[in-house]
Amino acid sequence: MKTPNLSAEQSRLVVEHSPSLIWRSDAHGSVDFVNDALLEFTGRPLARELCGDGLWSTLDGGVDDQDRTLLQQHLERREAFDLVVRMRRYDGLYRYVSMHVAPFTNDDGSFGGFVATCVDIDERRRADEQKTAFLEMLAHELRTPLTPMHGYIQHLERRISRGEPVFIEMVQKLARQLDRVEALVEHLSDAARINAGKEIGIAMGEVDLTEVVRELVSRHGHTNEITRRTELVLEAPDGERIVNADATRIRQLFRHIITNAIKFSPRGGTIKVQVESSPFEHVISVRDMGIGIPDSDLEDVTRAYYRAKNASPENYPGIGLGLAIAREIAEAHGGSLRVQSALGQGTEVTVRLPAARAEA
Repeated sequence: MKTPNLSAEQSRLVVEHSPSLIWRSDAHGSVDFVNDALLEFTGRPLARELCGDGLWSTLDGGVDDQDRTLLQQHLERREAFDLVVRMRRYDGLYRYVSMHVAPFTNDDGSFGGFVATCVDIDERRRADEQKTAFLEMLAHELRTPLTPMHGYIQHLERRISRGEPVFIEMVQKLARQLDRVEALVEHLSDAARINAGKEIGIAMGEVDLTEVVRELVSRHGHTNEITRRTELVLEAPDGERIVNADATRIRQLFRHIITNAIKFSPRGGTIKVQVESSPFEHVISVRDMGIGIPDSDLEDVTRAYYRAKNASPENYPGIGLGLAIAREIAEAHGGSLRVQSALGQGTEVTVRLPAARAEA
C-alpha cells in the first residue's frame, strides 16, 4: 500500500512544528530556512541564522577542524551523510547533536541544496559515557578484592599440599575480601531495585540508633587506628534512641555514610559523628574534613552512579552507589538524608529518622 503524499501545507506544518532542529541551505551553502525548534535551541533571531556565514553560523564554532573538513567534503560531493557535532545552545552550553543531511533537487532536476534534521543526543551520549565509566569502575572494584583472594588461596593450597598447618589469620583475610565482594553485589542489587523504581525491602522492628552508631564507629575506628588514617569521634548522650526500622538496613545506611567520610578524609583527619534527638525524631550527622563537593555537584551526589567532578576514580575508588542507597533507605523509613559541603573544607551528611515513640 502506497503512503499518500503530504500537501505543501501539511509538509510546512510538519517542518515548522517538528521537535527536530531543521535547516535548509541553497546550492551555494547559504542557510535560507530554519524551523522554530532550531531558533528556540540557539536563542538567536532569524536574521542571525540567515546571515552570510551560512552553515558555520548555525553550528557556531561547535565543529572541530577534522569534522569541518569531513562536512565540507560531503557538501562538495552533494551526498547524504550523518555526523555528530556540537551546537551552541541559547545558554552558551554546547550540546551534542546528531545531524542527518540530505541533498534535494529543484523542479527542473538541478541541485537545489541540502536539508538537515538535527536531534539533541547530549543526554543520551553522556549517559553512555557514564555507563562506560561505571563499568570501568566496577571492574576495578571487583579486581581489588579478587586479586588478594587469589593470592591467599594459592598460599593455602601450597600449605595444605605440604601438610603444613593453616593459620586462622590467613582464612580471616580471605573472609574479609569475600565480604567486600558480597557487599559490592549487595550494592548492585539495591541499585537495580532503585533503577527499576522498586522499593528496598525492609523488615520493621525496634532498633536502638545509639547502639548501631556506636558499633559502627567502634569497628571503623579500630580499623583506622591501625592504618592511622583518620580518627572517628562520637558525640552521643547516654540513653536509647529507638526507631521502627530494619536493623540490617539501618546499619547499611550508616555504614555507607561513615565509610564514605573515611574514604574522602585526609590522613590524620577527624570525622565527627553526632547523635541528637528531639521529641519526635532522631538526627545523626557525620562530618568529615575531606575534599568537599563542588556546589554544581551537590544536587546530584545522592543519585546512583554519580561521582563529583573532583573525586577521580584513581584517588577515590568506588562506583557511586553509597549515598544513593543510603538516601533510599532513609526515605523508606520515613526519614531524609541531606548533604552539605564546602569545597576543600569537608562534607556533612545528616540523616533524620522519626522516633518510635515521642520522648517525654
